[in-house]
Amino acid sequence: MFIMTKLIKRLRKTIGDTTNVLVVGSGFGNLENLLEIANTVFVISKEPPTIKSKKLVYRRNFDDLTSLPEISSIFVDRNLISDIPRLAALWTRYKSKVVIEGPPVIDREFSKHLSISHWNAVEQTETFHIWKKKE
Repeated sequence: MFIMTKLIKRLRKTIGDTTNVLVVGSGFGNLENLLEIANTVFVISKEPPTIKSKKLVYRRNFDDLTSLPEISSIFVDRNLISDIPRLAALWTRYKSKVVIEGPPVIDREFSKHLSISHWNAVEQTETFHIWKKKE
């Protein structure tokens, strides 16, 4: 029997569509949960994930992100927020929601690229906060 975790319920409620997901880092320890709710999970990390799945695509670097299909959500580990500017073309093209580890909203130094693109921090939970395009 499938038991839905609290995190999966929260993500489905707050994010909605999770067709294809991009993870920068480890998905803050929730890669297995993301694999349950997404069609494909693309991971960019220096170390390959220990989890094996047909739904997981690993990339070592940010080269050629333009070849990715539509990305509904981008998950960024807190220790990798300096990589946020590299993702601007993706969230702009697909209006992806950006989910960042940790409840305190990231500092202006790191959020300025989101703000410039008209994204706002719209929700905070105990494990992440979500940025979404202003409507």
